[in-house]
Amino acid sequence: MRGWIAVFVTACVLPQPYPYPYQPAPPQQPMVAPRPGPAPAPSAPRRAERYDELQSQLIAAEQLGDEDAAHGEREVVHGIDDLLRELARDPRADSALVANARALRVRAAGEAAAAFDRFIETLATEVHAHTGPQLAVLRQHGRPEVAKQCWIYRRDAGDETYCWTKAGKLASHKVTGPEPVAEAPEPAPAAPAAPRGKHAIAYYAAATFASGSCSFGNCLKDGWTTRTAGGDVESRCDFGDCAKDGWTSRHPDGTESRTSCSFGDCFKDGWTTTHPDGTSSSTSCSFGDCMKDGWTTTMPDGSSSTTSCSFGDCLKDGWTTQLPSGQSVSCSCNFGDCLQNGASCN
Repeated sequence: MRGWIAVFVTACVLPQPYPYPYQPAPPQQPMVAPRPGPAPAPSAPRRAERYDELQSQLIAAEQLGDEDAAHGEREVVHGIDDLLRELARDPRADSALVANARALRVRAAGEAAAAFDRFIETLATEVHAHTGPQLAVLRQHGRPEVAKQCWIYRRDAGDETYCWTKAGKLASHKVTGPEPVAEAPEPAPAAPAAPRGKHAIAYYAAATFASGSCSFGNCLKDGWTTRTAGGDVESRCDFGDCAKDGWTSRHPDGTESRTSCSFGDCFKDGWTTTHPDGTSSSTSCSFGDCMKDGWTTTMPDGSSSTTSCSFGDCLKDGWTTQLPSGQSVSCSCNFGDCLQNGASCN
């Protein structure tokens, strides 16, 4: 009896062996997060989609008449410029997309210029234009309302009228404001205040040819970017020819100034820049040669700035401008060539 009791106690107290050999659990390895690789730019798919949209937009514009085609193709050029600037800021941008976008821009700009030339040729026949000044007005303003020997351009801010002799010479040119609504005279509105500080420099940059670094090494064709205290002012050539068709400048806040060449020749006859607030700056070439003798720009408040070319060659040696405030701005051509390399201003 005692033997059975001893066996029972031993079985309850002493640990029993496992039915299989004991193996300790393997030591836990510290978890290491995987090393992240270079992630694609989050906007890459959107950029590719934007390129496809611009390509489709160009194909659609090619099917239109010359006047609408020129406008549509020009909008494609502006859209591609925006895309290329975005790609230029991303070091991981797809090089194939950059190359395709540049090729599409060349195609759109070439077709826009050709369509615009055809439109002006057709329009000149319709309105019996045959002289240089007449063609320049058509290129600058487009289709007019014809009344005998006069062309009228109606705008909300006022009408602009060009009257011609039978020989096609300019007989008169006047700008008239809109008709007053009230019969009783009202106090004349105050003249628009001249922009000051950062805005004044930004407006000056928008109205000055090649006042910054050239886009793709060609200010005359692709425009330039000017660094100012308030941010970059990006200017791009209309129809790929700044000297002939002017340029559009985008300010840091997204608003735009538009520059049009007088009589289709900025470097000879000057230009007019309309700013986002509705005011305008008018530039006239000294002695009919801006790039040799400089120019004078009349600011929105009536004051003026005078620019003189260094050593008689603005495109090689730069220029100096005396602003209405008395401040002086000097621009020097980068590597001795403002057309290809732009200018540095301070």
